[in-house]
Amino acid sequence: MIMDKKILFRSLLVLAIAGVGIVACNQGDTDGSGANTTPGGQYVSDGSAGGKIEFTFTNDLVVAGTAEFLVLVTDPNGAPIPFLNITCDTERGLAILEPTTGTEHTSQRGGMSGVIGGNSTGSFLLECRGPNGTQLIAKKVIKVTGEAPTGFVGFTGAAGGGLGGGVVGTPTPGPTPTSFPVDSQQVNFNDILFSSIAGSGNQVATIDLTQIGDCDGDVMTVDPEPFSEDGYGLNITNNRGVPIQIESATYSISGVVTSFTQFTQIIIAPNSTQSNLAGPFTFVNTAKRFSGTNIAVPNGTFNVTFTITGSNIDGTLPFSVTRSAVMTANNYNNCP
Repeated sequence: MIMDKKILFRSLLVLAIAGVGIVACNQGDTDGSGANTTPGGQYVSDGSAGGKIEFTFTNDLVVAGTAEFLVLVTDPNGAPIPFLNITCDTERGLAILEPTTGTEHTSQRGGMSGVIGGNSTGSFLLECRGPNGTQLIAKKVIKVTGEAPTGFVGFTGAAGGGLGGGVVGTPTPGPTPTSFPVDSQQVNFNDILFSSIAGSGNQVATIDLTQIGDCDGDVMTVDPEPFSEDGYGLNITNNRGVPIQIESATYSISGVVTSFTQFTQIIIAPNSTQSNLAGPFTFVNTAKRFSGTNIAVPNGTFNVTFTITGSNIDGTLPFSVTRSAVMTANNYNNCP
């Protein structure tokens, strides 16, 4: 049954007019403290614990400059929540230098420290979220001022930029940071959705790595855990006013895997139409492996970066746009 699903899914390439949702971010160091040093309770799955997440900043931000920030998570009594996974992302114009991939757990005192950098002049959103189900989210608009120094090309390789564009002021010298290229001709990469048996369909995708052979433990019956390969969905908008073709979609996880999925002559409707692309992300061969590779999916939380390339259908005006999302892989129990 798994093999049939794998063959079917590998042939999947869907282009439809619709919307999908997901955003994300990525990894670094922790710090910070709360007024109450007694650890608070963990959040319930429906997010009704009544806690909160807050930002603290140390200074203003200028182009090519950096500023520290602190994310503090507390329970309804004001006590810090330790070891809670926090994911952050920004609009283009801001870079996340620490945590290096935008995701980290809070410290024993409920804080997660970070550093952001200014790539260009304007007002840009910084957003940090707790795990899916906690309903914890903090947003702050950061104003970046000044002019780029000679030779400044952005904070190459930094996290951030996955929330799209911001309110940009006077353009500043230097190219767009290579980690999140922008299409000046308005092909926008909106969302990423991972699909799996254990997938949340919201902020953080969860991928099950192993299958439980018998869910009820009754030796007289065989009730295996639902288990299959996983896929991804990409949502983009074409604002060019003419049809475009997607030539490739690449996903990568820093230090783990880079894989390529080729699309041929896929035409996306013009005039601000949102369109979906879907493809395989994992397959099952002894272990869960990344599609297009023989690399086993490791246990942990990872920032997955997708890059789409293409052009107008006549080959003119090539583009390359990038976005990232968070994926968590573990040995989940999905028995009914």
